[in-house]
Amino acid sequence: MEDKISKLEKRILAEEKNSQQILGLFIILSAILNIVEAGIKVILRVKLAGQFDVINRYQFYLAAGKILVVVVLFIVFLRSMKKLFFHSPYVRKLLYIWGIILIPFQIIFEISIEMYNRMLGIVWLVLNNTYNVQNDAMYSMFYDSTHGFKYLGMFLVVNIGIIATGIILEKRELIVVSGILMGVFILSFLAVSMRTINIDLLSMSVGINFTSLIFNSLMTLGLFILGIYIFRTYKIKSIEL
Repeated sequence: MEDKISKLEKRILAEEKNSQQILGLFIILSAILNIVEAGIKVILRVKLAGQFDVINRYQFYLAAGKILVVVVLFIVFLRSMKKLFFHSPYVRKLLYIWGIILIPFQIIFEISIEMYNRMLGIVWLVLNNTYNVQNDAMYSMFYDSTHGFKYLGMFLVVNIGIIATGIILEKRELIVVSGILMGVFILSFLAVSMRTINIDLLSMSVGINFTSLIFNSLMTLGLFILGIYIFRTYKIKSIEL
């Protein structure tokens, strides 16, 4: 009897860790998709420099394709977790939370980006129809001072997801890291101006907006590290998908 109980306990523990690794793997793959998307966006902006309408259209299609892949991944991993008889209910809830963050909230974010880009186009059109000789400087100032609003909502949602993960998995360090990230983002939003760097190899100058840099780092490297952290913390021999 004790041997059966021991085997059952080991099975429960193994399947609970299995479900936790499924969560980690979902976040890892989502981060990799974000990294691929960011890389393609860089290529588009270099190859199609100055063709803002074309770039925005391709970026919108790219984002839509990425979200579609995330939907497929979510369905696959959710079904995998449901197959586990002793999966952790709270980890399944976390998978739902991250699915909501990376799918419907991501869709809202992409739509808001499209609307923001349209607003920038209107501002540029208005400035070009004035007789102010500092049009470029005024546009850059407007862009820099408002760019943080573009990312603020999604940044907060992702950080809430990290905090929820830290609370449910009882990992205080995740909550601390999330607090630091939010502090740095707000500081860069309020106090740090955009900087321009020259890339001699490509014969071009690039404006670096720090709120954008922090946000994109969180959505790529940050989520990847979070997924790896969860995956390694609850490491088991194999995952049955």
